[in-house]
Amino acid sequence: KEVAKLKHLETLLLYHVKISDMGLKEVTKLENLTSLGLDGTQITDVGLKEVINMKKLEKLLLRSTKITDVGLKELGNLTQLSTLALGETEITDVGLKDVAKLKKLTVLDLTVTSITDAILKDLAKLQNLTELNLQFTQITDVGLEDVAKLKKLIKLDLSGSQITDAGLKKMAKLELLTWLLLASNKQITDAGVKDMIKLEKLSYLNLDDTKITDIGLREVAKLTKLRTLNLLRTNVTKVGVAELQKALPKCTIRSNPKK
Repeated sequence: KEVAKLKHLETLLLYHVKISDMGLKEVTKLENLTSLGLDGTQITDVGLKEVINMKKLEKLLLRSTKITDVGLKELGNLTQLSTLALGETEITDVGLKDVAKLKKLTVLDLTVTSITDAILKDLAKLQNLTELNLQFTQITDVGLEDVAKLKKLIKLDLSGSQITDAGLKKMAKLELLTWLLLASNKQITDAGVKDMIKLEKLSYLNLDDTKITDIGLREVAKLTKLRTLNLLRTNVTKVGVAELQKALPKCTIRSNPKK
C-alpha cells in the first residue's frame, strides 16, 4: 500500500518477496510503471488479471512464479510489452499462442519451460525479437527452422536443448547474431562449427560441454570479431587452444584442455 503511493514510479523490482495476488492489486495503481519484476514471487494467474490494466508496461518479469497458460491469455492485451520473462514456469505451447500477439516484443525468456518446436511457428511472427532464451527446453533442429526467420536476433541461448549440427546449418541465416550460447548440447561437433563461421558478427560464443575438437577450432579462428569463447568440458587440446589464441589475440578463451 505504501508503494502504491509512489505515483511517478516507473520501475519496480520485487524479486523473491512475499507479495501475493492481493498485494499486486495495489501495485497496479502505479499508472506510470513501465517495468515490473516479480521473479520468484507467489503471483498466480489471478494476479495477472490485475496487471493487464497497466497500459504503460513495457517490461514484465515473471520467472519462477505460479503462472500458467490461463494467465498468459490475459497478457495478450499488454500490447506495449517489449520484454517478457517466463522462465521456470508451468507454461506450454497453448499459452504462448497469446504471447505471439505481442508484436512489440524484443526480449523473450522461456528458459526451462515445456515448450516444443510447434510453438516456434507462432513465435516466428515476433519479427522485432532481438533476444530469445530457449535454455534447457526440448527445442530441436526442427524448431530452429522457425527461429532462423527472426532476422533481428542478436542474442540466442540454446544451452541444454536438443539441437545438433544440422540445426546450426539453419541458424547461419541469422546475420545479426552477436551472442550464441550452445552449452551442454552434446551432439554438436566440429561439423556444425563449419556453418557457424557464417555468423560473422559473433562476439560471444559458448561451446561448453560440446564435442568440439581442435579441428573445429580452426573454423572458430575465422570468427574475427569473437571476444569471449567458452571451451570448458570439450575435447580441445592445449596446442589447439594456443593456436586459436594466436589467431584471435583479442578473444578471452576459457578452457580446461585435457593435454
